[in-house]
Amino acid sequence: MLCQAKLKQRSGWGKLTRKQKRVLPERLPYLGLLLYECDGENRQLLRQFAWQMCNFASIETMSGWLKSGDFPGPASSPEIIRQLGNASIGTDNKQILEGIIRPTGKPQFSISIYWASDKRPPECIPITLYSSLKNDVEEQQKVHVLVTRG
Repeated sequence: MLCQAKLKQRSGWGKLTRKQKRVLPERLPYLGLLLYECDGENRQLLRQFAWQMCNFASIETMSGWLKSGDFPGPASSPEIIRQLGNASIGTDNKQILEGIIRPTGKPQFSISIYWASDKRPPECIPITLYSSLKNDVEEQQKVHVLVTRG
């Protein structure tokens, strides 16, 4: 699945860039919007992600969703993971996976969350972010993320 992240600002979800409008139409069958937003006085609290699959949409339709904030079928992260596992969304096309979704030699971004003995984490937990660089050196950066249950 190709993911286009969109952060909700105080003014709304923003717009697609010219480049996104140019390259995304052919990628809509396996594209999903990752919708995330922050709460709190200083917008320091990360809310749960919502996902909107775009496989039935056009670029014009997506632009309308972003403008209005009215997404027709937002899904939770567990639902998206289930659908990916069942191969009902995304793609298994090797050329697309290696050339577009996860191109070799490009920086990668992943988040891994672990806790011992299957204990739930406290409300605010540190998460370590790793990015693999072209020369296979790993950078490490610690951030804090609010985990909400709800």
